[in-house]
Amino acid sequence: VESRGRKWSKVGESARELRLRKGVAMKKMSIEMAVCMGLIMSLVLSLVETALSTVHGGAFSVPAWLISFVISAVISILIGLVVPMKKVNDAFCAKCKTDPRSFKGNLLSALMADLIYTPVMTVIMTVIMVGNARKHIPEAVLAAGQGPSVAKSLPLSLIVGLVAGFLVAALVQPVLMKALLKKNGLLGGPGAGGPGAGKPGAGGPGAGKPGAGGPKPEG
Repeated sequence: VESRGRKWSKVGESARELRLRKGVAMKKMSIEMAVCMGLIMSLVLSLVETALSTVHGGAFSVPAWLISFVISAVISILIGLVVPMKKVNDAFCAKCKTDPRSFKGNLLSALMADLIYTPVMTVIMTVIMVGNARKHIPEAVLAAGQGPSVAKSLPLSLIVGLVAGFLVAALVQPVLMKALLKKNGLLGGPGAGGPGAGKPGAGGPGAGKPGAGGPKPEG
């Protein structure tokens, strides 16, 4: 009896250790996801907003683009670290009665990421780009109220930014998620889900053995 007790104790410790390792891997993956998505979204949206600044009378400027990219990257990474995107996406898909791993689920997750990231980043980048554009416009034109302004530029910037952000999230997010899950041992291959996954007895003590799940037959 004492030997059996020690065995069950070891199994319990192994299960707790497995859950702990999986939790650490999930947290690590969430941070990596936030950083990668933040950098990718910032890169695309900063290029889009810089290109739009030429429509508003500005000129493409590498320093202005770099400033816009760095500021938006920092903000988007902070958003990703504060907002648990996987939980938000899963909850949104559950509310829409959709499997998060399905094609529709991917589109819903992309939409949610777009609505969380893009508006904040677009407003900040529009302010920067309009300020840069006004530097290249004569004072007389600005005094007459004919120069670019945030109020005039923001609607177009939001529309274009939301479309671009949705396409980027829809294309990049599932690929990145799968790569990070695999990198952290949470998807496919040996060690997926932790040591012992896929082995007899992985579902619990005695699982997979004759008589597991019920009394041992007599005779």
